[in-house]
Amino acid sequence: MLVKEAAAIVGGLSKPEKVTRGYGIPTVHCITGSKLRDIEGSVCEDCYAHERGRYRMKVVKNAQKARHKSLSHPQWKKAMVTLIRRLLRFRWHDSGDVQSVKHLKNMAAVAEETPETEHWVPSKEWALDGPSIIGRFLDKGGKIPPNMNVRLSMHMVDEYPTKRHTEAFPGMTWSAVTRDESKVTCPSTLNHKSCEENNCSKCWNRSVPLVVYKKH
Repeated sequence: MLVKEAAAIVGGLSKPEKVTRGYGIPTVHCITGSKLRDIEGSVCEDCYAHERGRYRMKVVKNAQKARHKSLSHPQWKKAMVTLIRRLLRFRWHDSGDVQSVKHLKNMAAVAEETPETEHWVPSKEWALDGPSIIGRFLDKGGKIPPNMNVRLSMHMVDEYPTKRHTEAFPGMTWSAVTRDESKVTCPSTLNHKSCEENNCSKCWNRSVPLVVYKKH
């Protein structure tokens, strides 16, 4: 498949501010995030990707809509592999989130077919009580490829994973958002430089159990 054909199928890749290449869909389709936007003190209350900054641009919105629509395309996996295979690192969902167990399964398949690329999947689609996309994926025997890091995001500002969280999702990494700069471990959210400029790959690294971002 040609790159041009692949881009036409999936709506192309996005260009997040601090990451070379990513993939974003409309935030209105965030399952958990849409609920969190209405909760005071949640990490999604002032979502950076929901009608803010460049995410308000028509060209960005149209690309996001095209990507979301393409999720059911029979050649979606092949197209994503074509676009990603030459990248060293890739971020899934600089806007939006995982949509279903099938979606996550397809993303894992793309990672398996691009072994030289490190994949980072931030997600709020987890729950300690009740069903969740991440939980159902794991319960059904879903496997996360070694080059893919699903980093579960805490739902509230200044909330951190406890033993109960890590035991519920063994092997998963986490992220948190804080107002306290002394607790921040992501340099990009402090100096506004890119991950490459900071020589930082923590978010992709499965040996880093927790990354803490400064609240936008």
